[in-house]
Amino acid sequence: MAAGGLGPGGQDGGPDLLRQARELAGRQPLAGLTAGELAPGKRLSDDRQLEAWVRGNVTTIFHPTSSCAMGGPDGAVCDPELRVRGVEGLRVVDASVMPVIPRGNTNAPTIAERAADLIRGATPLVPADPASAYEFDPPAMVR
Repeated sequence: MAAGGLGPGGQDGGPDLLRQARELAGRQPLAGLTAGELAPGKRLSDDRQLEAWVRGNVTTIFHPTSSCAMGGPDGAVCDPELRVRGVEGLRVVDASVMPVIPRGNTNAPTIAERAADLIRGATPLVPADPASAYEFDPPAMVR
């Protein structure tokens, strides 16, 4: 297939990936647990048909996260300081380091700000005591 295909940098793969998925789903024990292929359906078999189906039906959902999660010594891709294990000088600074998919908006966490602190060696701010927000004496009104 020509450049500009389905994958990053124009790499194709949709038809081949669908064929691999079909092969895996057709083997036991998975084959015994399904009623057969629902989509795209066996009627689609050549590369052009499969590519058209992928382009029209496959997408990511919302904001992808957790593809190279950070964590402790459990074999996570990144350590707690966002460094990629086994690759010197490389950190991941986006939602892919989230260990789990959050229930809220993935834009809310300040991963980049925290990464900047880690890279500079800056000590993060101490979390504020929420109760202290109510323990201040507002300035007197000026007349």
